[in-house]
Amino acid sequence: MDDRFIHAFGNWYLISIDLILVIGIVYFLKLHKDKRANIHYWLPLLLLIIPVFYENLAAYTNFNFEFKKNVNALLGNTEHPRYNVWVYNIFNQQIVTLLILFLVKSYLPIRNKRIIRWLISFFIVMSVFIVAFELEPIYDSQPLIFSISAGAILISCGLYFMSFITEDGYLESNPLRLASFWQVTFILFYHSAIFLKTISQKYLWTELNDFGRSLEFINISLWIVLMITMLLPLAAPSLKLNFENEPSHV
Repeated sequence: MDDRFIHAFGNWYLISIDLILVIGIVYFLKLHKDKRANIHYWLPLLLLIIPVFYENLAAYTNFNFEFKKNVNALLGNTEHPRYNVWVYNIFNQQIVTLLILFLVKSYLPIRNKRIIRWLISFFIVMSVFIVAFELEPIYDSQPLIFSISAGAILISCGLYFMSFITEDGYLESNPLRLASFWQVTFILFYHSAIFLKTISQKYLWTELNDFGRSLEFINISLWIVLMITMLLPLAAPSLKLNFENEPSHV
């Protein structure tokens, strides 16, 4: 087998998330059809599918340099043809952010859902504006868009945890037995932990590459844990995990 292929697709991180997705699909298909139609099950599955797709796409760009070079040229980047950050900007920073916001929104009472809708609209408008006017090109680091993305996610997580002191449904529940609690906790922890690293990404690339690689290891390790929390509600019925139903307002 081509050494370039093994180098691109054979790393432990990619194999780990591929395996998590396969397990997630198996458990999802074993769910009752009513649960498969429930947003609290199919949206976590989507949050497994999309990262696996874009991480494998990023690996492919490293395997096929000509493809990566041509896409960069199409996006206007001829200076750094080896960059594949556009993959993460499009799929992680844009699509995954929206999916996370929709997931957290699904756990909130109606009045707080309105706030998340405004955050989603603001994020979309600002992202389109920033990219359209080339304030942050799609092929380069986008710390401003990430800051807006992370800010919206952290606010949504804050609203979720506020529900435990303001909503009867959550007051009566045991948070440790709610799949949503573990999901939102690690969403909050992940985005808090990577905030400074991501907004200084370009500096780390050029000035502190070794340190940046160390931080990247922490980043991907936390992301694996976050994906496992997305797997929890899918696996719970088959593994007989004793999770409570989400509060009735959800």
